[in-house]
Amino acid sequence: MADVPGRRGFPQVASGAIIDPYWIPICGEVTVPVNLSIKNVPDEWADRLRERATESHRSLQGELMAILEEAIHGPPNLSPQEALATVRNWGIETPATAADTLRAERDAR
Repeated sequence: MADVPGRRGFPQVASGAIIDPYWIPICGEVTVPVNLSIKNVPDEWADRLRERATESHRSLQGELMAILEEAIHGPPNLSPQEALATVRNWGIETPATAADTLRAERDAR
């Protein structure tokens, strides 16, 4: 690592990136959070993401992080009791109400 002119004390790696000392842990490994950007998102996708965020009481950023978290780590593992409680919170008591709920969601699209 070499010092960068005008950025005294901030090391530079071979790629030319400047390393902020706050991101260098004591163990010596460099761990830098990554900012992602998605361009040209269709309006209907962006609208749906905003709706999901509102439904989940999250910001758009929080909703996107939740989607990435689930995609990387998978859905949470629920016990049978937790799964049953979740289904009952949705208002589903019988197979017939489950079918009615699914039909209503499908028809709303």
